[in-house]
Amino acid sequence: MSNTTQPTVLTVEQFEKIAGALQELKAIKKSAVINPNNEAQAQGLISFLADEFITHGEEFLGCYVAVKKEYEPLINLVARVQYRVSDVIRKSTARPVVVHLPEESDE
Repeated sequence: MSNTTQPTVLTVEQFEKIAGALQELKAIKKSAVINPNNEAQAQGLISFLADEFITHGEEFLGCYVAVKKEYEPLINLVARVQYRVSDVIRKSTARPVVVHLPEESDE
């Protein structure tokens, strides 16, 4: 029997808890009043976040790499294409349309 553990998958609920803890920690850091309760709460949040980041670190890094290496270039490409298309449309509608009518003959 192997003693390997299966990697845990980050769930939406865990993600929301992590995001909430991070927001609470930011609020405590911005607070002008420092008291023992805030310090204890901050230490608890730091401990929780450290455990979660250690447990799900590969997932966070994988998401970061996927966004930076795959999605960001794709979004930039789509934005450039959209800009070029809108530029062509803008230029084509900005040009005055000149209609050449056939000259009338004196018959």
